[in-house]
Amino acid sequence: LGKESWRFLFSLSFYRMALSSFVFPFILFSASSGKLPTYILPCLPGFAILLAGCVMTYLRSSLDSRFFHGTVRFWTFFLWTSAILAAVVAIGATDARLALLSDADLRNALAALRPALATGAVVNLLFGTALFVVRRKARTVILMTFFAGLAVLSCAINPMIPARIDNGKLPGESIDLVARTSGVDLKNADLIAIPSLGYAVAWTLGRSDVMLTPSPGELRYGVEEAKRHGEPHPFLTTDETLTRIRASKRPVLFFTRPDKEQIPKIKPKRRIIDQNIQLDVF
Repeated sequence: LGKESWRFLFSLSFYRMALSSFVFPFILFSASSGKLPTYILPCLPGFAILLAGCVMTYLRSSLDSRFFHGTVRFWTFFLWTSAILAAVVAIGATDARLALLSDADLRNALAALRPALATGAVVNLLFGTALFVVRRKARTVILMTFFAGLAVLSCAINPMIPARIDNGKLPGESIDLVARTSGVDLKNADLIAIPSLGYAVAWTLGRSDVMLTPSPGELRYGVEEAKRHGEPHPFLTTDETLTRIRASKRPVLFFTRPDKEQIPKIKPKRRIIDQNIQLDVF
């Protein structure tokens, strides 16, 4: 955009506010020890406003249009090329050919992605063709076509990507696998999990009595209030967890993640790890 365009953009209080609403939540949640994908959501409105302002400023500027149209030609070529590659993979990834692959994870991933690749090939072909058709139109028309194409591509492809491909194995799949591998009768065992896995463990194993440990800082006040009023709650301190494990006459399964602090002073009888789920059997 150039210095003058940026100076003009941020001379307006509306865009300064948008910048603040993007930067401060981004820094705050980036510094957080526990991160979830949804933490980026508060940043998106400010980012969208800034992006719209940049596009508006660019369209009003007197920059050389050769760079703009060169970028359009690049995207057109890229979309057509990616459409051809996606079509080749989708058509060529037959069950017979996939069976020849020695890597089971790659074989399963390609099999699961065939619908997404086929859809992506068609959408990218149409997307690139649309850019080619409007290449000599006004900048506004070209940008509207570009962003509309991105929206259609995202809406068409994302629902077809299995969650286990997009985000690794689902926690439920790994939890079920490590639980079955433990060889413990799940109906006759005490279940303990870290808070971020509590719901997944309860849902996957069909148990509503999962205890959570240790008490996370952000929930400590609520736990103390529950104790003060004599209300039941699922949280255990580290000491309460140790006591429960030592006193239990049944097997205790502790679900955690490999990068989390483990229960001290007690060595598990068995430790099972799958993806980002760790199960300690006591």
